[in-house]
Amino acid sequence: NVQGAVRADGNLAINSAGSINNTLGMLSAGSTLSLQDSGPGRGLAITNTGGTIIGGQRTDIRAGSLSGDGKVLSQQDLALDLAGNFTLNADAEIMANGNAGITIGGLLTNAGKIQARSTLTLGAANFDNTSTGDINAGTTRVNVGGVLN
Repeated sequence: NVQGAVRADGNLAINSAGSINNTLGMLSAGSTLSLQDSGPGRGLAITNTGGTIIGGQRTDIRAGSLSGDGKVLSQQDLALDLAGNFTLNADAEIMANGNAGITIGGLLTNAGKIQARSTLTLGAANFDNTSTGDINAGTTRVNVGGVLN
């Protein structure tokens, strides 16, 4: 989906054990947008460089990796579950108008913007919120197994 657009008025579900390339693209659903790893080893790699992923009611991503250089949005609730490390770049955003749950299996590095209008729950093995990292929510819960910077 490089520089393209995949849109659904209702639900949009992509199940893959390979890769999704949304560079400069748009993946959008009027209801639920779901990007799910269909393999047992969590090998799905999502590239979202300069791209936008947005769900009207829910955005649900479960993958091995996601490039942190685009926008992941939901007009309501958002769930992001990644197996490995994740870096959100300074010009990137993860935003939900409702609740957001983010679970990172490795190191979460935030240099961008993570926001939820209601409750934001962040879970990671280690977490580094850099000087440009912005975390903003009605209620924020951070669960870190190791180092918190």
